Amino acid sequence: MQRDRRGSFKEPDVDFIHDLMNLLARISYGSELGLMIEDMPREDMLRLLSQVHAAARTAIDLVVGYQNIADSSGNVDLRNLISRTAEAVSDGTACRVSVTVPEVPILTHADPELLMRVLLNLSDNARNAAGDTGQVALSLTLASEKSEGVKLVIGHQPAPPFAILTVTDTGPGIPEAMLGQIWERGFSTKQRSGSGRGLALVRNLIERAGAGLAVETCLGSGTTFRVFWPLRKSTHTRT
Repeated sequence: MQRDRRGSFKEPDVDFIHDLMNLLARISYGSELGLMIEDMPREDMLRLLSQVHAAARTAIDLVVGYQNIADSSGNVDLRNLISRTAEAVSDGTACRVSVTVPEVPILTHADPELLMRVLLNLSDNARNAAGDTGQVALSLTLASEKSEGVKLVIGHQPAPPFAILTVTDTGPGIPEAMLGQIWERGFSTKQRSGSGRGLALVRNLIERAGAGLAVETCLGSGTTFRVFWPLRKSTHTRT
């Protein structure tokens, strides 16, 4: 990773580290839990190992994408990406995470690393909002034409065909007064160091990819984020 003259990470690197640290925290939590509970039932241990493995694989994919090792001309099946994201965010929580994908592949030539980071951050926020007793649902559909009447808060709808990826939670919803603030870097309802970066990063990634995002929320009923993602290569450049 590159540093500036003062030795600090440049902003894209800080964002990358934010995502990677979230995944490493899940891996660390899961492995620590397995070591602490000596008499954990085999079924629970296998489930925990599966969650740790999913988070580790997602972290590897993220690093590979960042380093541009992956073949950028190859197709990526978004069904696999969204399923792996769901496995990663369900690590160490009682929150139920469900996935709905089509039977046929939805392939993209666009940068899968950007989309993975968008999904990880949206899903992580959804999991936190839903809590242990709530639910998070991820879904994927293919749009052959632009959706009419959709109010985007970030970016625009790509040229069809494009993918629509949805992240829904059953949390408390977002107050209307906060809807304009949640995308600001540093804004957070969580009082801990490092929070307040995820949705600001989502905004940056959506804009870089030539994608769009819509939000529907209702107090007491939850929130839905819809990502309109291009299936062709984006023209963004890594800085």
